[in-house]
Amino acid sequence: MTTSTQPGTRATLRNPADLIASLPYLLGFRPAESVVLLGHRSPGTTVGMILRADLPPREICAAQADSLVPRFTAPEYVGVTVVVVGGAAGSDGLPYAEFVGELGRALAENGLRLFHPLWTSEVTAGSPWACYREPDCIGVLPDPKETVLAAATTEAGFIVFPSREHLAELLEPRSPDAIVRRAALLTSSPEPLWRSAKTQGEVLRAAAREVRDAFVRQRRGAGPPDDEQAVRLAHALSFDPIRDACLATAVPADAPLAREAEELWLTLVRELPPPHRSVAACLLGYVALMRGEGAFAGMALANALEADPDLMVAQLLHAAWNAGMDPARLTGLADAATQADLGLTPPPHGGTVANPRRVKAGPVPNHPETNGGSAAGEPTSEARAAAKTGNEGAPEPPPSRSRPGGTSKRNPAAGTHPKTTTPERTPPRTSGVT
Repeated sequence: MTTSTQPGTRATLRNPADLIASLPYLLGFRPAESVVLLGHRSPGTTVGMILRADLPPREICAAQADSLVPRFTAPEYVGVTVVVVGGAAGSDGLPYAEFVGELGRALAENGLRLFHPLWTSEVTAGSPWACYREPDCIGVLPDPKETVLAAATTEAGFIVFPSREHLAELLEPRSPDAIVRRAALLTSSPEPLWRSAKTQGEVLRAAAREVRDAFVRQRRGAGPPDDEQAVRLAHALSFDPIRDACLATAVPADAPLAREAEELWLTLVRELPPPHRSVAACLLGYVALMRGEGAFAGMALANALEADPDLMVAQLLHAAWNAGMDPARLTGLADAATQADLGLTPPPHGGTVANPRRVKAGPVPNHPETNGGSAAGEPTSEARAAAKTGNEGAPEPPPSRSRPGGTSKRNPAAGTHPKTTTPERTPPRTSGVT
């Protein structure tokens, strides 16, 4: 399997053990109790969309399989490789064999091939792995951090989190008390930008200035916004022309300005109360989609809809994410942003803000606050890898903080489907990066 972490960077995985050990670098976090499906594009040598879902209980194995497989019925796909992560092998064989059988059945019914069904107990060095079809196809996993894909993605600035939960924590409020204060301020001062403006045009210019000033403060390392700045930014993002102009900062996805924008939207998700954080979460989800960060994009868009279920652009992006749509088809959202000018310029010398989401794969004590995108994001992370099949240092995390409370916890699964788990997906990208 040959994977791409960014244009021109390729890594060749020569056996099933390498593929399984590389899953954290394909997903952005170490999967556990999961099924991962890698879709093979015609003629079968290229992997596009990657889906991860929770392992189902026996009584809904068939329903779960019928929910997952249709995501690969686009003409470009000819089959799927399945990796089960979890359970223990016993005298009666590998765990979740019935579920793998249902996946094979659903694939066949949809004219797709099951390329290779694999199992491991966990994605760690020395863990056993095996194949559901070939009794002699077994072994132990190498250290995930020493795979060729790990080397390629680390050099590209990738972030890998120890678990999905660590990634999700990046979206939690920094200070619940600040959220309460700002909710009260936004209720009592619903239109602060009108105080010094007389016309709608003046208000839009003031809103653009607020966003531009936030980028400047971020470049200076000024830290989170204070209450007044947060309230004014919440109001600024409520204007559709400003929101659309902010969407334009996501393209091109590997540009320094896009990375800065991702960091700012993440900060505002953690600093604004609902429903006001919804636009920031939507912007974060969009830039993550453009970068191919499927899991984090899904988390951010779910966060946006949790804050404001009626936000139309978040609904549309979430539907696109749920379908595994190619991000190239979504660039029009950025291209159409012409009604407001934020007056932003690229960071000096192409530099970017520090990326607290860059952490090493492995245990993270006391929930360190990485910057996140899937509660672990990556303003400077490159897109997730899109894979090709064949025959064949990140800085230490910042000091940890206690986990903030005061907000409802989202379901650790990506969502629900009647009696099934809606999978997280890493969408394919035409650039060879997912």
